[in-house]
Amino acid sequence: MALFFSEQTNRVDKKGRVSVPAQFRSALGEALTLGVAAFPAFSLNKEAIEVWPIARLEQLQDSLDRNYDRFSEDQKSLALLIFAEARQLSFDDTGRVMLPKVLLNTAAISEEALFVGQGRTFQVWNPKRYAPHKTSIEKRAANGEMSLTVFPTIEGAGS
Repeated sequence: MALFFSEQTNRVDKKGRVSVPAQFRSALGEALTLGVAAFPAFSLNKEAIEVWPIARLEQLQDSLDRNYDRFSEDQKSLALLIFAEARQLSFDDTGRVMLPKVLLNTAAISEEALFVGQGRTFQVWNPKRYAPHKTSIEKRAANGEMSLTVFPTIEGAGS
């Protein structure tokens, strides 16, 4: 599967349907037929919607199975935060998905949705909420508060 990158704003219709950028649909490849999983971005205080390919959600479940006792509080909490809140979204013939009202309301999305690539996943934002979030990240980067450490070193990536 290819990666999701770039940003694009699309209109949301009255029914909550929005066209997923063609580049994102292309990145899904054959997984497009399975649809995607969408859930509130808990790490962002639910200010956005996380969208993952179904296969990535399956990988998360496999990781939970390997790393947590099935009945542990952590496992149950993580499952509740992600799986209970997730909604499977199917694509129509024109590349649109219908975002459920609960997700639209949580992320304060109404007329426009901003798609933001995150590598193996993407997010959907209210453009007005995203702007200050991105500015904050850019300031942290400019102040040297973040660093990119890649393990192992990627050949040909430079230093």
